[in-house]
Amino acid sequence: MNKEYKIVNSEFGHFTVIKNDSVVSKSMELYGEWAKNELCEISKFIKDTDTVLDVGAFIGTHTIYFSSLVCNGKVISFEARKDIYDVLKINSDKLSNVTVINSGIGKNNYKIEIEHKSLNGSDNFGGLDLKPIDKLEHKEVEIISINKLDSYDLEKVDFIKVDVEGMEYDVLLGAENIINKNRPVIFLELNDVEHGSNLLSWAKNNNYNVYGISTLAYNKNNFNNNQENIFSNASEIGLLFIDSNAENYNDIAKQTLSEIYTLDDIVLLLLTKIQYPYEILAKCKSANKLGISYYSPIIAEIIGESNYIKSILKMDYKKDELSLSSIKEEVKILLDKYEKSCNLLLDKSEEIKKIKIDNSTLESQFSNYRKEKKKEINLLENDIETYKKNIKSIKFILRLLKENILNRFKHNA
Repeated sequence: MNKEYKIVNSEFGHFTVIKNDSVVSKSMELYGEWAKNELCEISKFIKDTDTVLDVGAFIGTHTIYFSSLVCNGKVISFEARKDIYDVLKINSDKLSNVTVINSGIGKNNYKIEIEHKSLNGSDNFGGLDLKPIDKLEHKEVEIISINKLDSYDLEKVDFIKVDVEGMEYDVLLGAENIINKNRPVIFLELNDVEHGSNLLSWAKNNNYNVYGISTLAYNKNNFNNNQENIFSNASEIGLLFIDSNAENYNDIAKQTLSEIYTLDDIVLLLLTKIQYPYEILAKCKSANKLGISYYSPIIAEIIGESNYIKSILKMDYKKDELSLSSIKEEVKILLDKYEKSCNLLLDKSEEIKKIKIDNSTLESQFSNYRKEKKKEINLLENDIETYKKNIKSIKFILRLLKENILNRFKHNA
């Protein structure tokens, strides 16, 4: 495999991405999908038997999704840059209902020289335009073929998706025959008011109703169930063109999509794209003096809510300060009680220690006293035994004397 590629798991199986691509490929790697919210919206206008044109197919995220929707139809995908077309071909090779073409699409058939972008470098490769190179810049050149859709032999077209970084209007101009013949539903990427103005005018002139689609780039219910949101609240914006006579599709669109009639509608749609001020407005000449910190009702509401929350937090802080002061006093009292209890315990411990020492001393003294008294008792007991023996001897002697005396009285008588 090419070292610039990487295979990731996706909702449609293994999918080849560009390692250094910072947006679409990164999304496929992390989530197993790209622009799923957008695809779900536009899928409402694609039938099983439709022929879908994917103009600006990049590496094939939309192509493969379209292929799954039109099992009995087909998808024809166009990608201008050869290196990126090669990745698209890898991802679509096994799909029998997909045809891929290495060509840019515009209002005429011609060739241009553009700067060649190596896939080795890091970039948002899905956001590269086909701006002709200034030959004085001496950059590596790639020759690109640009062709009209009308130059292809397409018998039936039901849906056209166009994402060509500012060349959307040219695509429409080069497809007027196909569009007039088939009246397909058309979905076009929208990045700024200038291009939006041309697209809106074209739609009005060609009897198309226009609807705005704004979808978040991150889908929390993504295939990989990855809850890390690298896109924050960034969104993708597009315009959906539906033939004014296609009642069914218009009814479906009106249920969830905003209807676009004027440039102000387009402005409001673009303002729902959180990155719009930084990607587009900041580059305007007027931004040098006006800046992009423009005032709006929603900003005023946010500031008001923010100030209200701050005041509530301030009040709560004061209450918390009082509560904290009260708690501190209680803690101080408890600490004093604890200190006194510790001192009392220490005193009692000293007393107990002293008593134990005294008791030990008394026990020692008593033991000695008891030993001495025991000796005295033993001596007394010995004396008593001696006395007993003496008394017994004396009694014997007295008995002998008594007998002698009696014997004398009897003899004298």
